[in-house]
Amino acid sequence: MIALQLLACAWITPARHRAGDDTATPDTGSPAGTRTEVWAHVAAAGTTGCAVTTTGRVRCWGSDAHDVDSPPRGVRFVALDGTGSFFCGVTTDDDMVCWGDSDNDLHEAPSGTWSGVSTGWTSACGLDKPSGDALCRGQSGNGQDDDKAGPYSLVRSGDDHNCALRSDDGTIDCWGGDYWGQTSPPSGAFTHLDAEWRTGCGVRDDGTLACWGSDDSNVVGQEPDGTWRHITVNEYGACGLRTDQTASCWGWDIHELAKDTPGGQFIDLVLGDSFACGITSQGALKCGGNNSAGQSEPPRWPDSE
Repeated sequence: MIALQLLACAWITPARHRAGDDTATPDTGSPAGTRTEVWAHVAAAGTTGCAVTTTGRVRCWGSDAHDVDSPPRGVRFVALDGTGSFFCGVTTDDDMVCWGDSDNDLHEAPSGTWSGVSTGWTSACGLDKPSGDALCRGQSGNGQDDDKAGPYSLVRSGDDHNCALRSDDGTIDCWGGDYWGQTSPPSGAFTHLDAEWRTGCGVRDDGTLACWGSDDSNVVGQEPDGTWRHITVNEYGACGLRTDQTASCWGWDIHELAKDTPGGQFIDLVLGDSFACGITSQGALKCGGNNSAGQSEPPRWPDSE
């Protein structure tokens, strides 16, 4: 979830930073060509970011509220997701591990073997590795805690709903609250999706974008032309990666963000409450937006200070 109107500044080349300090020391980590470990996946929750390296190590930065920036030591991960004040991840042993706000009931990781995880405001879901089913927990007011038979390759959780991408035919199933049409995705085959707040967006199998749900953020019906490979959305807008790996954003009051979307190529991209982070094609982290907690100045490389 990202306040896109706050992302008017250019994206920052990461540096060593203390939260609340407006000065930073340039990163002096070793160059990309000499590295054996780079970043592979990035996630965001509130004003905290976390990223997984190609060897499964996790580092976090930004807000330290609820120790959300302190992942468990010695655990290797293959997937992460975060919402509000906690993160959950799937380990290399197919377990699920969560950290952060222990007062949040969704913080409790279920037992089982998992291939994916998603955390929302009122529910959290994991993909059961043997079956591909989406197994969910959380509030039950709109059925967002219901399990859904797969097989699925990806699940994403929004405000009070979930959406999942079927691995057999590429269609999208959504369930939970549907006040804004957020559980009514378009038909057809997709290759990627995201769901946040009351909006969902997906990349069709021909590379075009389709969004559904609430149009309050000027996302639904405003999808850019072109071909895409990745999408990330929140309450205020959306950003995506085109098939040439360049990034573009749109949505509510996003004119400055669109102007300052960084150049270069990216392999992953995520929106937080007030910032955005991406992994470049060289495996480095680059973030931009509000920096009140140091969330826009991550460790550029896994061995950066």
